[in-house]
Amino acid sequence: MKQKLTTILFALTSAILLSNCSKDSDAKPEGSGTFEFKGSTYAGKCMSVVSTNNKSNINVVIQDLPNVFIIYNMPKTSSGTVAFVDSFHNINSATELYAFFDSSYGTVEGGSLTKTGANTFTFTCQVYYLLEPDIKYTVTGSGTY
Repeated sequence: MKQKLTTILFALTSAILLSNCSKDSDAKPEGSGTFEFKGSTYAGKCMSVVSTNNKSNINVVIQDLPNVFIIYNMPKTSSGTVAFVDSFHNINSATELYAFFDSSYGTVEGGSLTKTGANTFTFTCQVYYLLEPDIKYTVTGSGTY
């Protein structure tokens, strides 16, 4: 039941995130990104939209459908490093950097995202499944949006 609710919540969040691109004239060229999770490498489209919670930040999606890694509240700066917070606990969703992989895995506190240019980044973090908080997996990746 809890996983079903998490899946529905993730689907709704993804739909809202992707629907924020309102006009073709607002669209930027499509970028690409990769990430590695549990020994598998995922590569696909990478795109950004303005955060609905904080207009000074953006949300970035790396999608290798059906798998999606979403980074929330990425700074718009061209350089710098930001630490991830726990996706399931103690977050200020309007300002703090956090991420989800598919519908079930959220970041733990720690790890980092480094902006390597205006629209480029690398990251490394640990994620966990809400119902198994003691088991953590490392996710690394990069992208251009």
